[in-house]
Amino acid sequence: MRRKPLFPPVDATTGRRLRNKGSENRSTATANGRMDIKRRRWYLPGVGSCSPLDTLLNKAQATIRRRDKIN
Repeated sequence: MRRKPLFPPVDATTGRRLRNKGSENRSTATANGRMDIKRRRWYLPGVGSCSPLDTLLNKAQATIRRRDKIN
């Protein structure tokens, strides 16, 4: 049986595929220093744009705590 393709992403509300709008750079701070990432942007009229990589990075950053803020 053939697997469903991961990309292009599909909007959950409309069932339509998002359009590839090209790549864009993002810089983020990590425990090992600053990291530059090239990510793909997706867009659908009426829904807007998204980047699946941003969602993963934001979830990972939410798990990091700073030592100076811990009591």
